[in-house]
Amino acid sequence: MAITSLEMEKVRRQIERNNLIVRMNSIDERLKAIDEEKTMLLQRLARENTEKPVKGSIRASSAARNLSPVDRTRGFHYQY
Repeated sequence: MAITSLEMEKVRRQIERNNLIVRMNSIDERLKAIDEEKTMLLQRLARENTEKPVKGSIRASSAARNLSPVDRTRGFHYQY
């Protein structure tokens, strides 16, 4: 009985290990995709900075200017 219990635990741990490996591979793929997207955005930003002359002070966009005072105090939110 003890040997059977150990074998069952071993199988459960192997399944758990395999699931963790799959999850880690998925995370690694996403991290690579994030790095690629970041590189793309930085390249685009560099192109835009060389193409456009630097303007004066920074102004709020028209959407930001039209916000109510309550909306302005809520801060910036990321959407994932």
